[in-house]
Amino acid sequence: MNKVDLTYLCVPPLRAVRIPEHLNAFRCLVLIEREIDDDLRQAVSEQLVASGCLYMMAWGIDCGLWDESVDQASLKAFDYADIPDDHFIMTTWHEKNTLQDAVFFAKYCATHSYAGDLISKMLILDFHDVDRSKKIAELFDKS
Repeated sequence: MNKVDLTYLCVPPLRAVRIPEHLNAFRCLVLIEREIDDDLRQAVSEQLVASGCLYMMAWGIDCGLWDESVDQASLKAFDYADIPDDHFIMTTWHEKNTLQDAVFFAKYCATHSYAGDLISKMLILDFHDVDRSKKIAELFDKS
């Protein structure tokens, strides 16, 4: 298995989201533990597209809405024309899975034809009230 360069970002309420600049050609696991309004979801989706996300996985509250939001942001970014393979974003949502299952999927199953294998850079974007970086890293290590 390829080594994964893991970046964790906690997004408490009322905090702006800024995707780290060192990420490009990355996969993102979005953990949603609170209600997210449509405007914030759309803004984050647009940032994911602009930052080079190749695979977005969502888990938690209304996670299916993230799938649609990222797809729409991607279409918009390419003026609703064909999306080049190197910018196509795979999207999945994991509403019926445990957090452990979603982390396992993100670690082992998030492949992209353009990247040729598992994408080495991963962002975990955690919409939670408190930083859970240690807990999420432990789940990731145990998977």
